[in-house]
Amino acid sequence: MLFRLSMAVALLAGAATSANAVTTLMWSSTADVGKTQTVSFDGQYGASVNKKTVATPLAGLSSTLALTLTKVSGKDWTFDYAVDNTSLAPVVASKVSVFGFDSRGKISGGSSNGVFGKSGSGPVPLLGSSADICFRASGSDCTGGNSGLAIDDAVSKGSLTLRFEKATPLAELSSFFVRYAAVTNADKSINNVNGTSGDAVLMADTVDSVPEPASWAMMITGFGLIGGAMRRRRTTIATATC
Repeated sequence: MLFRLSMAVALLAGAATSANAVTTLMWSSTADVGKTQTVSFDGQYGASVNKKTVATPLAGLSSTLALTLTKVSGKDWTFDYAVDNTSLAPVVASKVSVFGFDSRGKISGGSSNGVFGKSGSGPVPLLGSSADICFRASGSDCTGGNSGLAIDDAVSKGSLTLRFEKATPLAELSSFFVRYAAVTNADKSINNVNGTSGDAVLMADTVDSVPEPASWAMMITGFGLIGGAMRRRRTTIATATC
């Protein structure tokens, strides 16, 4: 009985943690300066199916983007970024050339430094979407070019600034994507292919490790059940002894 209750508490806590994965990342201008959130991306290439190009998952092609809010000044929100090319076998070569996203509040412009030091906006090939803003290492707009962050390169760090059309207390970013270049897999069925894309597959807060109020409530309830069961068990044993 006690074991089952303990497992129930653990499962409830785990379910609450899993619920933290979201499709939109949000920062408060007052409470979240210094907060880091991370996005993981898959990889897709354009396969020819019935004479049409179809976005098809490519095993091993992956990357991550971490954004840390560092400053809010009027309409300008500044973030540190860190891009990592995490591609693994069977992919043997790839480069991240662009990352970008959409915003709930209208963005009127942006700037950045580091490897991804050029900003733009527009269509995202293969994914069938259009980005409010993107930051690229090469190429034009959100299409990207033939160079970027390779598998063996160190994590690329820099800063970016989003200028919103109006001052806002909350930044809500969504529809994250990356573009890859020079992609090759082990059997060379994909060989030095440019123009592949990646959708966000997980968006998680990497800083707030303290359980949310709902998690605390479930855990406290679980511990209360365990305590009650233990008291009943002691009472039963005492009665049997007498």
